[in-house]
Amino acid sequence: MNIKFFKKHTSYQVLVLMITWILLSPDNVKSDNDFVLVKPPGLEKAINIKHIDTELMEAAIRYYTNIQRQRYGLKELVPHKKLTECARGHSGEMALLTTFGHISPNPYSRRLTDRLKNAGIDLPGNKYGENIAVDYILHLAGIPYIKRWKDGKIHYYYSHGEREVLPQSYDRFAKAMVNNWMLSPGHKANLLEKTFTHIGIGVAKGKHEKIDALYVTQNFLGRTSAVEEIISNNNPALNKF
Repeated sequence: MNIKFFKKHTSYQVLVLMITWILLSPDNVKSDNDFVLVKPPGLEKAINIKHIDTELMEAAIRYYTNIQRQRYGLKELVPHKKLTECARGHSGEMALLTTFGHISPNPYSRRLTDRLKNAGIDLPGNKYGENIAVDYILHLAGIPYIKRWKDGKIHYYYSHGEREVLPQSYDRFAKAMVNNWMLSPGHKANLLEKTFTHIGIGVAKGKHEKIDALYVTQNFLGRTSAVEEIISNNNPALNKF
């Protein structure tokens, strides 16, 4: 809008046009894939290392995953029981064996396809993916620290001072993890894959470099574009995983 425009219109007309322009700007237009996200209660709690609410952490990670999808106008990923079992199994195995990777040393669950089949998920016609991560429960990544006994418990302190190293909150941990995935092209591609419709998240406590950490697995599932086209042509019987 320039000066000539304002001179040719009344102040009322300009006001109406400006309001219309604001309402129709890209940031205010809702797409067909808009959905309402409800933040899980309790995310601001500090993580208790001895008693971690893994289901709350899984819900937090799913929430921030869907926040990212919503920003890109994509559909919400819905929790999937079998995918969740699959993800929890892989995270638990990584934590138990202190390994980290998409390939497991266990021949029974070596690859993602093996783990999906073991969970009872049909692979033909489906598209699937996996994100994994491990992160410290305390703010210790790359920072020297010392242990001290206090009140009958072990406390962690930064070695360069007296400041105690505090646990992260569920909210901060989950948000940081999803943000880190978004900085990785491969992980971001899974998070924003438009054909994915379901998600399973598994969290397990373990040790990483001898420090308390959480191992996290995301498993994704959706129809291939060819199958989606068949389903859209009124074949609801195929709309099953």
